[in-house]
Amino acid sequence: MSIRIVLVGGAENSIPLQNSLEGALSASNTWASTAADWNLTAAQNEAGILYCLGYPTASGAVNIIAKPYPSKMFIVENTTGQNVTIKAAGQTGITIASAKRAVVICNAAGTDFGRLTPDQTCP
Repeated sequence: MSIRIVLVGGAENSIPLQNSLEGALSASNTWASTAADWNLTAAQNEAGILYCLGYPTASGAVNIIAKPYPSKMFIVENTTGQNVTIKAAGQTGITIASAKRAVVICNAAGTDFGRLTPDQTCP
């Protein structure tokens, strides 16, 4: 599958979809055995889907630290076996239950994330 780009003047170019969009659409983090924060890189913060994988211990917080900006949305899929909280640094954020996914959105002030949809069961 590819994206067909038609430029002004009629020139065309095709870009393979997998190479051009796959990395930009999603990001993932796998917790091995210790719960810890996942501080999103600039590229990860631009993704639309965040996959939370692995099996961290119950003794620590499992957090995604994202850079907030107004109306930024993520689909967060949590298969870690623990609750995962997505939030801006120093904020409270929103928690996604284990084996669930939800859409979260940054508030209009661009300070933290809130829930846009209720948790849904992961397939």
